Amino acid sequence: GAGNNLTINTTGITAFSGNNYTNLSELAITADEWNIRGLVSTSGNQSYDVEKFKITENLTLLSGAGNITIGSAQNEPELNANPKDSGFNLSIGDANQTGDVAIYGYGVEGGGPDPSFDPDRGLGPIQIGEGSFNVSIQTSKALDIDSGEFLNNGTVALTTGADASSYIRF
Repeated sequence: GAGNNLTINTTGITAFSGNNYTNLSELAITADEWNIRGLVSTSGNQSYDVEKFKITENLTLLSGAGNITIGSAQNEPELNANPKDSGFNLSIGDANQTGDVAIYGYGVEGGGPDPSFDPDRGLGPIQIGEGSFNVSIQTSKALDIDSGEFLNNGTVALTTGADASSYIRF
């Protein structure tokens, strides 16, 4: 808090186990598995460079003028709503949000065509706030999302890989 930056670099499973992380300037997470819930609010960028992004309860990410980035085109994390059918919501942005949102990742309910897929992967409902910002969701594999509500006043881009088995499904 107190308007400071927070950078966490770790291996193994790491968690924000409380409910609210607010008054941060910027947040940068590098971890094998990141378990997250509650409210994370920054005035600047939030980045999650992780192998597994696991939502353990409802989650709200707010970053004002900063960008929110989960994964990257080079490192798509497994997205997991613990389990997806739990209905844990992922809410991103609000009316004050102007920083863009990029979500990279994969996860298929029931495991999908890849036997290595965890059957609880994918995202529960995703809600995008009313601010003036762009949203990009990208996977080179496959991604299940329970439902989506996009209220932002910017573009929404859904991008899949060239392989026929790559998709985003709501």
